[in-house]
Amino acid sequence: MAKVVREGIRLLEEVDVEDDAHLTRLLDGDITSVGTTLYTQEGWSQMPVHVDCRRPRSSGHRYVNQTAEAGTFPLTLSTHSLTTKIIFETESGSPKAVGVEYLVGEALYGAEVRYDKTKTGRPQKVFASREVIIAGGTFNTPQILKLSGVGPRKGLEDLGIPVVKDLPAVVSFSDSYSRPVNTTPILSFHIEIPKPTTSGYPGSS
Repeated sequence: MAKVVREGIRLLEEVDVEDDAHLTRLLDGDITSVGTTLYTQEGWSQMPVHVDCRRPRSSGHRYVNQTAEAGTFPLTLSTHSLTTKIIFETESGSPKAVGVEYLVGEALYGAEVRYDKTKTGRPQKVFASREVIIAGGTFNTPQILKLSGVGPRKGLEDLGIPVVKDLPAVVSFSDSYSRPVNTTPILSFHIEIPKPTTSGYPGSS
């Protein structure tokens, strides 16, 4: 594999890779870094892959399922649920997260292709005995915080959201795969794409 990558770098970038250490340096760039060269930088780079040393995919879904199946910790899963707000206790002066509000129902998130604004879901609340952990990912974590009143004051006030904590650090982040990749094939080739069936593409589940 290293030989193939070296030859690719030589042909595309006209750089002769001296040794493995040189190859490592060339591939060590962060393809998802945010900067002025995000959409203009050319060259070889590693793509982030969320797999462990044994090759299975590493994801939140996998960890949650493993924890639930192990039965070591008391874990209750609420599927088809959308968190809408963090519940804060402010009596002590400094806001403390004590629970969350959420909706139960399918396809309630606005970005979901099946989203139907006439379906509002069933409101629910759940309270924590110790702490609230918000793990909504790159986009939804700051979204949930802002909807709950935690974020830059001006942005919250512009949206009519009561400010619980003025926290400018709550901003939108860059996702792992927000890097454009453009390629030009040297050889012409044709790929047959199977037609969708009523149950999806062949082999899908």
